[in-house]
Amino acid sequence: VDNVLSMSTSDLEECCCRVRMYKKKVAHLQRATQMLKESHGSDLPQNAKDLQSLPGIGPKSANFLMMVCWNTVEGIKVDTHVHRVVNRLGWVTTTTEEKTRRELEEWFPREHWGKSGLKQLVGFGQVICTAKNPRCIDCCVAESCPSAQLNKAKKVKTDAEAA
Repeated sequence: VDNVLSMSTSDLEECCCRVRMYKKKVAHLQRATQMLKESHGSDLPQNAKDLQSLPGIGPKSANFLMMVCWNTVEGIKVDTHVHRVVNRLGWVTTTTEEKTRRELEEWFPREHWGKSGLKQLVGFGQVICTAKNPRCIDCCVAESCPSAQLNKAKKVKTDAEAA
């Protein structure tokens, strides 16, 4: 905490410049670090609610920190990739990552939140089920995926029009 607080904004920005929206995240980091020093004895809170009181920490980050720092699972971590994949598979029909998290937490038994294969969906969403031009042809669940079937139908229609 003291090391971060001793760094200039420009030095922190240089460290974080490869991260999306790094200037905003650096501002959050500086405010959160100051709060940790003043209110938490320079340590992370041990519950998700208090973690979320820190600037820049929402449910996804709080759940991740609880798992990594305290080996406690308080929720399912849903990022943009998990959100996209489970919506394409038809498991949920939600418009935000937070709504997806809530629906998955209602659906999955709590004892499986940390063990679920949802973590693997992040990589799957990055490599196969990408936001643009998903690689349905390489997908092992394409035959049972509603989105892949729609993409297949569109391709057949496009190929027929081109002929």
